Amino acid sequence: FSEALVLFRKGLEIHIKLHGEDHPEVAMANNNIANVYRTQGKYVDALGLFKKICDTKIKLHGLVNEDVAGTYTNMANVYASQGNFEEAEKMYQQGLEIMVKVHGPEHPDVATSHYNLANVYLRQSKNKEAMELYKKSLASKLKSHKADHPDVADTYTGMANVYKAQGEYEKALELFKKGIDINVKVYGEDHPGVAVSYLGMASVLQGQGRHE
Repeated sequence: FSEALVLFRKGLEIHIKLHGEDHPEVAMANNNIANVYRTQGKYVDALGLFKKICDTKIKLHGLVNEDVAGTYTNMANVYASQGNFEEAEKMYQQGLEIMVKVHGPEHPDVATSHYNLANVYLRQSKNKEAMELYKKSLASKLKSHKADHPDVADTYTGMANVYKAQGEYEKALELFKKGIDINVKVYGEDHPGVAVSYLGMASVLQGQGRHE
């Protein structure tokens, strides 16, 4: 990533000379650098840049803009990577509110925002809130995707994790199985999504005392 970072910075310098600080190309170059920082685990640096990008995009486009929502989501992803789920929740909520205003409540990107926020609720043991948003996400995804789409499988897995956390093991097993069936159909057995669901099912069976 160090070589990519050097080139992204050179590109940023050129765009600043050509356009000044407050330009979409400069925001894009900063976004590339921030994503490298995030990948490297340099979360403070990534957040600093994403906040700068957000300010630029709000200045260029106003608050109710898809690019602004995307930057809030990027910041939320960094906070989640840090384990700072309270801040991640705030950023996902801000991004979600904007996406609903831009696209309406049933757009695929809104479904993704619901899913992201549900994941953060789950990590905070806010099971009721998580399930509500997983169900909203699933309903939208089933309208925009086929029933055997990987995004649908991910949502089934999220819902299964909520049921597992609540001790509703049979419901959890049913949804883990749905997620597995879709991912095996799409990707085959040797896929991370399949592995995650198998591990989830195994932990449910263990919780039921079904060790064999």
